Amino acid sequence: VNILYRAYKVSAEVFTEELRISSNDSQQWHWTTGLFYKDAATVPADIPEVLFGGFPITLFNEDNSKSWAIFGEAGYQVTEQLEVGVGIRYFEDDREFFGSKTAAAQDGTFDSVNPKFYLSYHLNEDIHLFANAAKGFRSGGFNSGGPSYQPESVWSYELGSKMSFLDGHLDSELALFYSQYDDYQIIGVTDPSVGNVTSNAGNADVKGIDLSLKYYATEHLELGFAGNYLDTEFTEIKSTSSSHIVGDPLDLVAKYGYSLWADYKFSWSQNIPGFIRIDYSRQGKSHYRNRSLDNTSVGL
Repeated sequence: VNILYRAYKVSAEVFTEELRISSNDSQQWHWTTGLFYKDAATVPADIPEVLFGGFPITLFNEDNSKSWAIFGEAGYQVTEQLEVGVGIRYFEDDREFFGSKTAAAQDGTFDSVNPKFYLSYHLNEDIHLFANAAKGFRSGGFNSGGPSYQPESVWSYELGSKMSFLDGHLDSELALFYSQYDDYQIIGVTDPSVGNVTSNAGNADVKGIDLSLKYYATEHLELGFAGNYLDTEFTEIKSTSSSHIVGDPLDLVAKYGYSLWADYKFSWSQNIPGFIRIDYSRQGKSHYRNRSLDNTSVGL
């Protein structure tokens, strides 16, 4: 297998703007509404010499996107301890793609209505419980020399707590989450003469846990831990010729990760504060699968 890529840079020009209006927090009703706008354009990358599996190809991509959204969220303080809320967001993305200098533009509009629901309960001053359910969305798009791909959507559910122990010396945050993806987007190689393409593999589930701890050992010393564990898998493959099968984990998603830190604050003098901080972090292994590369007819 011959694989040769020249080093190159891909640049983008992005402009974003957001307007928000929020209610007074002293009211029993809490609400936020707003508008969002984004204009993003990649600076065309012309790569004249790329060799993959013995196939020389020239890469040229220009991807432009203009998107906007309108959103709103409202919460109601049912009691001093309980708050419930809902939200909704409408998103629209107009995309234009040029796969080569001479090719006609591919264009399309992708939109979605995404709701959100949440519940927050303060059991007491030291224990706060919450639950969320929300829909997410990622636009579809176009490939150079290949078919377009559809949007990806996800429903995410989260159950968590924020607690304080030892007279405020120990804070903890714990969250359990579950996400269901539809038309999950992957990046892979289906034809070496085309190069990388984005496609919709199928449906996938992500289950996980997040945990963070902060211990205030003294007035000056803080110790911390933050970590997560993920279990991912494809639950349905919608393509007739797929690089994945049901049960495969998602590509390039680490199974776990964690970090530890110690932070010590002091004063160099009366008016000059200082601190010393030590961090350690680790991320678990991730994997990438592509069964479509098992193709002896093209030397792979």
